[in-house]
Amino acid sequence: MKTILLPTDFSDEARNAALYAVEFFGSLSNYVLLHVSDVQVNRLALKNISEEIRVSTEKLLKEQVNDLIDEVGNIEIHSTVEIGEEATVIADQAKLINADCIVMGAKGKSAAENLLVGSTTYDTIRRVKIPVIAVPKSAEHHELNKVVFAADYKAINHNISLEPMLELCQENEMELLILNVVDSSELVSMKEAIEAVKLDNYFSEVGHSFHYIEDSDIANGINRFTEDQEAEMLVVLAREESFFHRLSEASVTRAVTLNAHLPILVLQDYE
Repeated sequence: MKTILLPTDFSDEARNAALYAVEFFGSLSNYVLLHVSDVQVNRLALKNISEEIRVSTEKLLKEQVNDLIDEVGNIEIHSTVEIGEEATVIADQAKLINADCIVMGAKGKSAAENLLVGSTTYDTIRRVKIPVIAVPKSAEHHELNKVVFAADYKAINHNISLEPMLELCQENEMELLILNVVDSSELVSMKEAIEAVKLDNYFSEVGHSFHYIEDSDIANGINRFTEDQEAEMLVVLAREESFFHRLSEASVTRAVTLNAHLPILVLQDYE
């Protein structure tokens, strides 16, 4: 049984992400709905204010739990209220409950916008070692037929990083589209070719294919490909010098060019 952490601020984005998570992982998983209040008060006032916050937010959490149960039926779901810096608390709770995945609502025009440096999603990803799914408000869960993996053919630090994606392929009769976006002037190096062969071997038991696009703007190239293929999800690796890293440093204007409805699964591969 998987344990899924669902941070919520009671926004429509958070509610949609929770619904997406339950439909994605199913009724056999265990869900924990987490609300974090980042309150700046002096120590003497903290105890009373904390209790007031806890009482009011527990009521809102109960309402959201009931809404989820009404929407999808009987599920195993718990809720908790914590006070502190949001990304830090989310990471601490994920470790405490031994979460398998964190599913977060994406604010803004796309899930990609929430991967920018300084966002709660970005800060959370840098603090945890488990997959994170950023779900935009407009996303609806559908049966997965095509998932795009943005690969740069750099050496994978840990093969275990790819296990959630392999498991996703095995549990769904879907095609994994492994995409490499390169500048027209770039040539594939021997090291990159070797890494492509390793990926081919790793996913040998599931349906997959390799695709190459020439575009000086990686985000734009991925955007065009996911739209053309009508993909239901984009997968990226969180590590230095990767698509995730480049997107996180990009301007908001560039980030929001990624499909507004497309959830992004971020896998961890930091050394």
